[in-house]
Amino acid sequence: MNLASGFELDTIEFEALLKAGLEDSDPAIALALLEKGLELYKGDYMPDRRYEDWCIEERERLLVLYLRGAERLARLQVKAQSYDRAIHWCEAIVHKDSCWEEAYRLLMQCHLKLGNRRQAARWNQKCQHALAEEMGVEPMPATQELYKQLSESDVTDL
Repeated sequence: MNLASGFELDTIEFEALLKAGLEDSDPAIALALLEKGLELYKGDYMPDRRYEDWCIEERERLLVLYLRGAERLARLQVKAQSYDRAIHWCEAIVHKDSCWEEAYRLLMQCHLKLGNRRQAARWNQKCQHALAEEMGVEPMPATQELYKQLSESDVTDL
């Protein structure tokens, strides 16, 4: 396809917005770029060509870019105390990659900030289960330490 023909590819715009949002040091600008870029992601690249070798790498690359962008957006929303929005994006991450451990940590933190210790514990259990099932490993020490801290602390201390 000739890009000079005036056609626009959403993958090019998606990639440009996500890369800019991941790199921008201004939280407000990064948040706007990431939200706009993530809106363009409609699922796996070339889903009707799932088993064709020529597009597998591009599909994986775009998925990882989506996951990284969603994680940065969730982190920015945690900093802004927009916990429900952060939860939304972390759940989207886990839906796409059930072993993206940082999303579980953010989910645990957000639910505790909202005063829901039980839901934080559920996300910890889901993390442990997904990692054991998919990869045969335990959560990273950072996740285990976070859960230990959260279970020992008062919700208002976090």
